[in-house]
Amino acid sequence: MATFNVQIEKLDANNYSNWAADIKYLLLDKDCWSIVTGTEEIPVLDPDKGITHRDLKEYRLRASTAISTIYLNISPEFRKIIEGTENARVAWDSLKKFFEPDNRSRHMQLFSEFLACKILPGENISLFAVKLLRLQEKLKGINHPIDEDYMCFQLLRYLPSRYDSIVQSILRWSDDKFKFNEIQLELVAEESRLQVRASDNNDEHIEAHSISSYRKSCRKSLVCFHCNRSGHFRNKCPELQKKVPSVSSGFDRIPSTSQDCGRSLPDTSPNPSSNNQRWRRRTKIQNTNPSSHGGKGELRVKENGQLLFKAFLRDGLYVVNPNILNQKRVGFSANSVQKLDARLWHSRLAHIGSHTIQNTVKNKGVRGLKGYVDSNLNCEVCKLYKHRRTSFKATNFVRSKAPNDLIFMDTWGPIKVTGRNGERYYLSIIDDFSKKTSVYPLREKSEVFRVFKNHVSRAERFIGRKVKCIRTDNGSEFANDNFKTFCADNGIKHEFTNIYTPEQNGVAERYNQTALDCSRCMLADGGLDNKFWPDAVLCFTYVWNRICHKNQVKTPFELFGGYKPSVRHLKAFGATAYVGLPRQLRSSKLGPKAKKAFSDSDFAACRDDRVSMGGQIIFIGQAPIVWRTFKEKCISLSTMEAEFIALTEAAKEMTWFDRILGECCDRKIIEVIKEKPTLYVDNLAAIDFVKSPVENHRSRHIDVKLFFIRDLVYKELFELKYVKSKDNLSDIFTKAPTKHDLEKFVDVVFKKNVNDTVYS
Repeated sequence: MATFNVQIEKLDANNYSNWAADIKYLLLDKDCWSIVTGTEEIPVLDPDKGITHRDLKEYRLRASTAISTIYLNISPEFRKIIEGTENARVAWDSLKKFFEPDNRSRHMQLFSEFLACKILPGENISLFAVKLLRLQEKLKGINHPIDEDYMCFQLLRYLPSRYDSIVQSILRWSDDKFKFNEIQLELVAEESRLQVRASDNNDEHIEAHSISSYRKSCRKSLVCFHCNRSGHFRNKCPELQKKVPSVSSGFDRIPSTSQDCGRSLPDTSPNPSSNNQRWRRRTKIQNTNPSSHGGKGELRVKENGQLLFKAFLRDGLYVVNPNILNQKRVGFSANSVQKLDARLWHSRLAHIGSHTIQNTVKNKGVRGLKGYVDSNLNCEVCKLYKHRRTSFKATNFVRSKAPNDLIFMDTWGPIKVTGRNGERYYLSIIDDFSKKTSVYPLREKSEVFRVFKNHVSRAERFIGRKVKCIRTDNGSEFANDNFKTFCADNGIKHEFTNIYTPEQNGVAERYNQTALDCSRCMLADGGLDNKFWPDAVLCFTYVWNRICHKNQVKTPFELFGGYKPSVRHLKAFGATAYVGLPRQLRSSKLGPKAKKAFSDSDFAACRDDRVSMGGQIIFIGQAPIVWRTFKEKCISLSTMEAEFIALTEAAKEMTWFDRILGECCDRKIIEVIKEKPTLYVDNLAAIDFVKSPVENHRSRHIDVKLFFIRDLVYKELFELKYVKSKDNLSDIFTKAPTKHDLEKFVDVVFKKNVNDTVYS
């Protein structure tokens, strides 16, 4: 069978559909398509059925032709998809799976292409219908067939306006006739009729142009008996016209006119007021074919059989009332005047505003924009992608007339750094009249309703006025049955802001911004950890209620409570404060408050003899008395044993200090100390071993003398507590500290109160 050397476009990332169709017919031409689809199987040698080695060799040759044809018609960057594959069917399935995967993303893409399929300007109806049918086949191939009614609607949806009449007629068809093929045939017939009509109009213009040209050629042979010049008769001699003034001479000098609301064409007939004289004149309309008009007082200009505008003779001028169809701007002039398309240049210049382009033209900043005329562009793309919400104007007046008339509420959070008590949110409640603010740190949003009820009760009792209205967003902490029932029972109006419009609750939103900005500054200035953020917000709110705000001559506290507050007692946030001790607990000004000790060990730290290293730090009150690193006297067999030895050494040190205090201080001072000495260890196994009297096989070898600490714990002379390794202050004595660990140790031991840490 003869084959043709056909060159098709190679497969790339954007042409799989067309490539698949082309390669299919190319393989059909080579008699290989049945091998690709799998309908033809590998022949098995069977002399009885007439299947010989020749048949098998021929099949293998066609199979090789199929895979080579597919491979060689793929772009080099995509050949890796089927490299190593010699089976044409496997290669075809791999390409289809890669370029047209059967997933929801592919389904959505095809459906979007179907809905966005439009007829292009100048495109044939039949070609448009073929595009829709191909998309229907693709959707059918992924088990999402398109109903025929939707196919019909899509075919009629984006047709040009010249098809409006036939579309309205088709939509009135019965269900039996309303089929895709029937509609396609009707539209193709209408398309042919419109093309014939447009061709007839062009023929009329050509015929009129030919007659006019013939008359001009005939006039060249005429000779005037007055001036002996060719081209005219004596009654139309220009010299005689100069001698006899004409009423129309003034109209001959009328220039071409262009206006926005009304367009005028000059009438240059010898006598425009005469109805008996027939005259004809050529008029060139921009972007249309030349047309002729007669001197009957009316001019009609058409394009493709459609009326663009009419011009009426009025005082020697043709005044135009444009009939604009399909939103087209009709441009015309008596003398051909070309103007640059503002919409086209708006697209070329990256959709910059027309006033900016006009300013560039005015200043002659570039070349190539001569003739550009600014116009009111109606760019749909700019409307979609340059859209901005109208800004909310600031309200410079108070909405309420008295406290508790209107309350703004908002919840801020969550925050990653929890407060000292686990707070992750805070609720801000702001009175509109006085701008007095109350802030409540929260662990969960579910606490909002309980806090709100308590606030309402306290605020109403404080000033003797009921809460009338509250305004919140649509958060679930506000929009729930509890709020709805409470507000209904107490006669409180609950206003909600529109979704995605936090500006309607701008009072609370703006307060949150100010409070957080100042709180961050307070934490940084005071050198405090971020876990103190609830305290910083509460402190800021306390101060915020005691300063005059914009457009206020009184503080929010005075406007709400009725009396002027004092700020003499305020101190800088983070300043050191001292708590007084009740007289009943005082025995001596120098009496220590408590004793604390930390112990730690590094198992088998010494590389020479594998002896563990121990470390300890002991406090009396807030002062570190002893801190040291020591090498344990015996080899430990486990981490628990090493920690146990270090713990015993710390207990011995604390026992010695108790005796020193007993000898140096009055016994009454010692009796005042009600807290038992506390030992902090970061090993739970060591703590359990001290408290448990049961021994196991891993602790039988421990020397009896090390059970000294167990006796102290049984007698309740010491208390053992667990501490995390990262919070163990003695950990720095047994391991090489990082910069962060060293800074933390210095900060806690020498700058801060140890009792304020997690060890208390």
